Amino acid sequence: MARTSLGTFLYGSVFLPTVQLLFRKARHWPGVLRGLEVTRDVPYGPLPAQKLDVYRPAATGAASLPAATEPGGVARPGGLPVVIHIHGGGFRYFSKDTHWAMAAAFARTGALVFNVDYRLAPAHRYPAAFDDVVEAALHVARVAPGLGGDLSRLVLAGESAGANLVTGLAIALCWRQEDERLASLYDRLPAPRVLLPACGYLEVSHPERHAAERKIAPFIEGRIHQVTEQYLPDHRDPKPSHRFANPLAFLESAPPPDRPFPATFALVGSNDPVIGDTVRIAPAVRRLGATGETKVYEGGMHAFHAMRWKGLAKQAWTDQLAFMAKHQR
Repeated sequence: MARTSLGTFLYGSVFLPTVQLLFRKARHWPGVLRGLEVTRDVPYGPLPAQKLDVYRPAATGAASLPAATEPGGVARPGGLPVVIHIHGGGFRYFSKDTHWAMAAAFARTGALVFNVDYRLAPAHRYPAAFDDVVEAALHVARVAPGLGGDLSRLVLAGESAGANLVTGLAIALCWRQEDERLASLYDRLPAPRVLLPACGYLEVSHPERHAAERKIAPFIEGRIHQVTEQYLPDHRDPKPSHRFANPLAFLESAPPPDRPFPATFALVGSNDPVIGDTVRIAPAVRRLGATGETKVYEGGMHAFHAMRWKGLAKQAWTDQLAFMAKHQR
């Protein structure tokens, strides 16, 4: 127990702050954002954490891209695909500033990308993060057409906790909900074309299942339980409202969607301690009549694709972006 507590302290107090600092500084290196326009810290709600960054291909000979819209703000066919990207971090760590490189990678495909911050646990427990993502999506619905985006080519992407949040968002966009705010979201955004939930923690309840599926180091097992306890402390008391904390469980038993569920590509490393969730999502999506693919990358750890300079990560990104290009048309 003492060893696990020390490991948790070192991870939270030394390792994570160092990683966050390095990734934030890296975005200022010369040339890393060449060819892109970036607008930072756009508020999508009144709370301090409710901000997002917008990435898009730089316009040629103009300060900004022309709006690809018809009168009334409806996107014209031929506008830019729209990507909503949600960062990971166990619902407790990281930000859009640590995950800028992923947003940039999507923007380099010619997409309009919204890279979203949200409130973090344990100060803000479920459903705060999901509520923020819904608010961000409503903002995207309002502004994307005016920025040249074609909302009929919507892509939802995220990793780890972010994969959980975008999968929940896909559910809200494909099954009409009774909640007034979610019903408004359903009416304002079309069903996404593509869902990219990388290395997702897709069922926050029942964290013990991961150690039952494979051997996991005590420190890692403790962190998995900590994520659950700090994000969804009442997970032992299942409620219908937990649907968006456990999107995978919903997909595995859901009735047919009201709108087609998006084509889904889920990448994961073979050494990821929560690999089981990513393996389960492909058949869950296929039972709904949609394309569902899980690809396991041998030797990859959790969120290995974040280290985009490495060969395995490069291959994962090549595969993910190829899937996106194929299915967003």
